[in-house]
Amino acid sequence: MKKLIFVCVVFALLLTMITCLSLFCGAVEVSDAAAFVDAVEQGGTVTLANDITLTTGISIGKDVTIDGNGYTIEFSATQSLDKASYVTVSGSKVVVAAYALEVTGGKVTLSNITLKAPISLAKGGAMLLLNGAADLTLENVITSGSHFPLVYNAAATVTVKGTDTHLGKDSGNAYVVSATANAAGATLCLMNGVISHTLSDELRTSGECIFLNCATFTLQMENGSIVAGGKAVYMPNGTLTVQMRGGEIASGEGQALALDAGRLSLQMSDGCMTSSTTSVLALPTNADHNIAISGGTLRAQTEGSYVLESTGTTVISGNAVLEGSLLIAGGQTTISDNAQIIAPTYSYALSASRSRLVLVYQSSASSLIMTGGKLDIGDADGFAMLLGHTDAAATISGGRLVAGTAGSIAKLNAGTLRMQNALIVDGCAGTSTVFDSPEVSVSECIVIAKLPKAVGGNAEAVLTASAPCVKYGGVSYYVWMNFAADAKAPTLQEGAGVRAELGSQGIRFTAGIATSVASALEAEGKVTYGILIAPADHVAAAGDFTVAALEAYATKVGKNSDAIYVNVVADKSLCRNEDTLSFNAVLIDVQEANYGRKIAAVAYACVNDTYYYSAFDSNENARSLSEIAETALADTKTAAQLQEDDALKALYVYPVADTEQYSKYTKEQRDALAGYIVP
Repeated sequence: MKKLIFVCVVFALLLTMITCLSLFCGAVEVSDAAAFVDAVEQGGTVTLANDITLTTGISIGKDVTIDGNGYTIEFSATQSLDKASYVTVSGSKVVVAAYALEVTGGKVTLSNITLKAPISLAKGGAMLLLNGAADLTLENVITSGSHFPLVYNAAATVTVKGTDTHLGKDSGNAYVVSATANAAGATLCLMNGVISHTLSDELRTSGECIFLNCATFTLQMENGSIVAGGKAVYMPNGTLTVQMRGGEIASGEGQALALDAGRLSLQMSDGCMTSSTTSVLALPTNADHNIAISGGTLRAQTEGSYVLESTGTTVISGNAVLEGSLLIAGGQTTISDNAQIIAPTYSYALSASRSRLVLVYQSSASSLIMTGGKLDIGDADGFAMLLGHTDAAATISGGRLVAGTAGSIAKLNAGTLRMQNALIVDGCAGTSTVFDSPEVSVSECIVIAKLPKAVGGNAEAVLTASAPCVKYGGVSYYVWMNFAADAKAPTLQEGAGVRAELGSQGIRFTAGIATSVASALEAEGKVTYGILIAPADHVAAAGDFTVAALEAYATKVGKNSDAIYVNVVADKSLCRNEDTLSFNAVLIDVQEANYGRKIAAVAYACVNDTYYYSAFDSNENARSLSEIAETALADTKTAAQLQEDDALKALYVYPVADTEQYSKYTKEQRDALAGYIVP
C-alpha cells in the first residue's frame, strides 16, 4: 500500500513539473546577441535585458513575442535577399535588396523596442520584411535609420499600436518609404502611433509615406497618424480598400490618398484626412469608386485645392464634414443626414481665368441627390452649386444651401436642377434674384434672403420688405415658404380677415372643401376639419406646416405645443351647402408685441388620423394683425358707390368721422383696429 502511495506521489510531482515547464517554456530574458538569436529561434517570449547589436539580419518563422523592455536592437549589417525587389519612389527606381528582421510566418509581436540601423547601412534595406503569410504586431516600436522600415513581400497582416510607435524615424533620404507593399492581399491596421519619415524629428518635405506597388491592399485605421511631405498613401495601379474609424492621414505637398489607376473603396466613419495642395483624394476619373463617408473630416487646406473628384458611388452622410470643394465627374453622389460641405476661407476655382469659385461642381454626366445636410460656401465669391453638363442632374429634396455676403446659391449652365423641400439661405447683397436661371425648378421650399429679392427659377414669388422675417445665425432674413396641397385637402382662402367684435377681436382664416369631396372623405371614416395657426417664423423653423413638424419643433426648443401653434378644430364653424363645406378659425388675444408678427395658417382634413393639408404660400397665407387692421380701416366706400349697389349699402353703414366715406365697422371697432397698427 505504501509503495502504491509513493508511486502516486511521484507521478503527481512529475505532472506538476511538466505543467510548470510548459508554462515557462520560451519565456527567456537575454542580454547579448547570441542569446537573443537562440531564443528567437526557439519561439515563445523573449525579453531584452540590455541593448543588443546584431551583425546580420535574422529571420523569424514561428510564433514569438519580443519585448524590448525599452532597449534597442541595432543592426550593424543586414542580410541580403536572394532576389531584390524594386520600388519607384518620387520618380526614381529604388532597390530593396536586404533586410534586418524578416518574418516568414507565425504570429510575431514586437513591443517596447527601438530597431536601429545607420542610415548609410540601411540604404536599400528593409528594417522589417514580411516574406510570408505572417501576422505581425508592432506595439510601441520605433524604427530608426532605415530607408524601408516596413516592406510587404507577401499577403501578411501588420497591426501597429502603442502611442510611442513611430515607423520611419530618422529616415534621412528623399526616397524613403515608411511602408511599402509589393504583394497583393496585404493588410495594415493602424490602432495608434505614427507612420512618417522624419529626420531630426522634422518631417521630410517630399516622398511618399506608404507606397503600394501591388494589385490589392487594405488599410484599416482606428487611431494614430500617417503623415507625409508628399503623398501619404500612394498606389500607382490597383484596388485600395480603406476602412477609417479614427486617426489622421495628412499630406504637406501631395494627397492623403492617391491612385494613378485602379479603384478606391473607402468607408470612413471618423478621423481626418488633410492635404495642403491640389486635393485630399486624387483618384482616376475613369473608375467606379465606392466612397462612403459617414463621419470625420476631409480638409483641403490651400487656395485652389479641393476634397475629391467623385465617380462611381459616393455617399456623404452622418456627421461627415468636407472642408473644401466637391467635384462630381460621374456616377451618383448622395448627401444626407447632418453631413456638411463647407468652404472655410476659399473654394475651388474652375480655371485660372475664372475668379468665381464653386463648392459643388457637376462637370460631367452625373447625379446628385441631397436629402439632408448642408452646402455652405460662406462669404466666398462663388456658387454653392454649379451644373455644367447637359446630362448633369441634381435633386435637392432636403437639407440647406447657404451663400453668404458675396456668394450665390446655384448656377445652371446646363443640366437639370430641382429644388424641393429644401432650406435656401441667401445672404448675398449683390444680386436681385436667388436663382437667376429660369430652368431651376423650385417647389415646397423655404427661401430666406437677407435683402428683398425675387426667388427666381420657375417660382414667381418675391421676398418683399413686408414678407415674414426669421432669424438665421442671429440675423434677420425675409422668408418665402411654399408647400403643395395634399390630395383630398381643403382650400384656404388667400389672405386673412379681421374679427372686429369688441372684446374678441382677432385674425380670421377661412377654408372650404367641395361638398362632393367632403362626402367622399366621410365615406372613408371619421373626418375632422380644422386650421393650424402659427407664427410664420415658427413654421419656417419647423421646416413644414404640419402637426408632426410643429410638434417636433416644440420638442426641439423645449416648449409646450401651445406656445408654438394652435390647432383650431372646426366644430361649430362648419357650414355646409349644396356646393361647399366651409369653416373658419379665429386667433384672438394677440399680445401687443406680436401685432406686427406674421401669422400663418393652413387648413386640413383629418381622416382616420391621416392629415391632408391645403397648399401654403407665405405670400398668400400669412398676415400680421397690423396688416389686417390697416386693410380693414382702408376698406371704405363713398356714398355714390353705395347708391349704385344695395348689397354694399347694407354692409357699409357706418360713416367715417370727418370724411364722406362709410365703413363696415363702428367707431368703437375702428378705434380698436387702429390700436393694432404698428408704425
